[in-house]
Amino acid sequence: IISDARKARTNAADPFYKQAFDSGAQPDLGETISLLESMVSQTARNTLRHNELTKILNQLADPVKLGNITRWKPKLDFRQAHDLKISLDGIISPLKAQGHRSSVVKTLERDLVDIQNSLNNTLKNTHGKYKEGSKIFSDMSPEVQLLENGGIGILAKSRGLDRTQIAKTIFGGSGIGPDEIKRMHTSFKLAGAQKEWNQGLAAYLDDIADEAMKSSRGNPAKYFFDSTIGNPRIRRVLKSALPTESKQGFIEFFKVLRAASRGLPEGAPTSTDLGDVLFANQAKGLLKASGKITNPLEWGTTVVDWIAGVFAPGQRQKLLKYLTSDAGFKQLEGLSLMQPKTKAAVAAVGNILVNSGVSGAAAVLPQKNIPPKNPTALSAYNRNLMQAPRLSK
Repeated sequence: IISDARKARTNAADPFYKQAFDSGAQPDLGETISLLESMVSQTARNTLRHNELTKILNQLADPVKLGNITRWKPKLDFRQAHDLKISLDGIISPLKAQGHRSSVVKTLERDLVDIQNSLNNTLKNTHGKYKEGSKIFSDMSPEVQLLENGGIGILAKSRGLDRTQIAKTIFGGSGIGPDEIKRMHTSFKLAGAQKEWNQGLAAYLDDIADEAMKSSRGNPAKYFFDSTIGNPRIRRVLKSALPTESKQGFIEFFKVLRAASRGLPEGAPTSTDLGDVLFANQAKGLLKASGKITNPLEWGTTVVDWIAGVFAPGQRQKLLKYLTSDAGFKQLEGLSLMQPKTKAAVAAVGNILVNSGVSGAAAVLPQKNIPPKNPTALSAYNRNLMQAPRLSK
């Protein structure tokens, strides 16, 4: 992604540079040579600064002895002087990247930037087309620098990490904020890497779900919810990482699972309607006790136990992979448009569970709530869900 952005910047400016090079004009490099001579003369020999500056001076000009005096004769044409200017980036960037820099390194960095600026001003004054190309390059540089210094730059330095580690770097403990996540998401999409982005997000969520199984004391849905959507920082990050149209549906999906993990309200009738099971006590806003459901398919467990099973490794990976796929995003988009805590919303969650391939979902969800495959029937089914009234208090 960073490489593509740099290449786009270079490709935009190069046609103007080429016209300048082909014009036959030659730059007057005297000012830059004088600047370098002055820097070298004021620097102690055999030091890092002296050696680097002398090397650049020898690239730019040849020494000519006139008695006891040394003069420097320029030896670079227009294109070669431009290439030298660009090559200075390869020296400056590593110096900037050093964590704790000595005063010598900081001084050398300032010297090199001054030399580069001097060269650039000389080349811009040599030909108008070079000046145009330089402006284009300069105008596109902030976007490149944003990538280099932001989250994608961090990833570029994370070579050798596996997918889960990279995902944790992006979404987890790296300190990358929501705005940067949005920029990174956009950059991944522009680079045709949406699939890799989705895989990274699924891997990050899988890591949290794994911790939920270990630390949840039998209620991984609650732990997962509290660790993601219930955590203000991670909630903002996730909303930035997800498609705009799907993010609210993602939140509602896990709200339903969290509510389901609390079980049936005390005294509620047995039911095979997942909507009634999850929100029969909607007026109070939560479901207190666990209870068995009567299942005509003889699935034979409690809703609470089944929700816990959704977070087992093989099951949750199916679910998370589906939730971060194009098909899953589309279903979450539909869920985003529904009133929360309605039979329609709960049925939509059930449909997602069925389509993800999670074991037992089809048994919990009654057949009347499974979406039809026929396109015309599916449209009518979706309209009915959208228009379903809220459960009465």
